[in-house]
Amino acid sequence: MAQSASAIRVKPTAISVSAESVLDLLGEVRLNQTGGAGNWLALGQSATVNKCKIVRSVLDLSQAAAVLVSVPRGAASALGLQQAAAYTIVSRGALQRYNPFVGAGADESPTPPPPLLEAPEHVALPFQLFYPAEGVVTDSVVLRAPNFGNKDRLAFNRILRETRGGTLIVFADPIWPKIQTLVLTFSGLRNAQTRQLLAFLDAHLGEEIALLDWEGRTWKGIITTPADPVVQDGKDSYTASMEFEGELVPA
Repeated sequence: MAQSASAIRVKPTAISVSAESVLDLLGEVRLNQTGGAGNWLALGQSATVNKCKIVRSVLDLSQAAAVLVSVPRGAASALGLQQAAAYTIVSRGALQRYNPFVGAGADESPTPPPPLLEAPEHVALPFQLFYPAEGVVTDSVVLRAPNFGNKDRLAFNRILRETRGGTLIVFADPIWPKIQTLVLTFSGLRNAQTRQLLAFLDAHLGEEIALLDWEGRTWKGIITTPADPVVQDGKDSYTASMEFEGELVPA
């Protein structure tokens, strides 16, 4: 008979129990002359479980500072505070003019728009009406440039005739006059400009006047719609319209 034992790793969460292994040995008895005899052998074994502990490894970290040179030095911490300010004015008159609202800010802020707009060369001159058309000017009025969408109408004189045979004949002599009409609308006029315009139209009704447009060209002619109303569409803001019929003066 023999037995062996082996080592087994038991988890810390294992449950302690008991176990046994019983080996039964049977003997045979035979009758003899000398009598009977019996021999009983009982074998037993036990296993003991030792409770394991969790193993930990602690790593200690440490540092040390050594002074090499000790000299006096000053230290400072500067905290910079900046602010920016801007403002807007909701007004119809402000919306119809170049009037940027420029505030103040840090040096690295975006570049603000210029306070004054540089007009292109062809609109640098103001719009002007003056009388008389030729000679020394005795009366004039200066207005802002008209709104976008102005019209330039050109009308020609021609003759349409139909012969007895039904043929349509159209004839126009180059020496016949050509009618050119400027249809203009002005917005954002001030009260003073509006009064000057109405006074100019009333003083020179039906008379030939001169017109200096926004491109620097001079025209001679008359205003054919002096009765068009002037509408006030805001505080100190007026809108006026006119039709000027004339011809361009050669430069």
